[in-house]
Amino acid sequence: MARRDKKNEIAKLISSDVSFECKGKKYDLVMTVGVLLEFEKLSGLSVVMDVGRVFDRPTLDAQSKMLYLLLREQGAECTLEDIQLHLVVPTNQVAAQRCIMQCYVKQVAVAKSGGADPQKPATA
Repeated sequence: MARRDKKNEIAKLISSDVSFECKGKKYDLVMTVGVLLEFEKLSGLSVVMDVGRVFDRPTLDAQSKMLYLLLREQGAECTLEDIQLHLVVPTNQVAAQRCIMQCYVKQVAVAKSGGADPQKPATA
């Protein structure tokens, strides 16, 4: 029964849109390979080798940097300092972490299904 519940939870994460609000504007977030590469440069963490520290049990620093990159990818006009001071705070930390994890789960599902990255143009 627990396994079925976990599958249902993952299915909900994959099928729902991921959005986050910054400076009064809502952004639909997508985790692209570009975001992951930028995160590795900015944080010094490997999204493959340090997956637990990045997505499962992130530090506030890692969480702030990932959220910043996800928002920036969608055109949000915010700085890393904005994220650190106003968005990844104790009252909002769970929502920020859920958003990041949801983006990650969706990205993995797309990769496993052989689907195209929705942020990249199709190539012939």
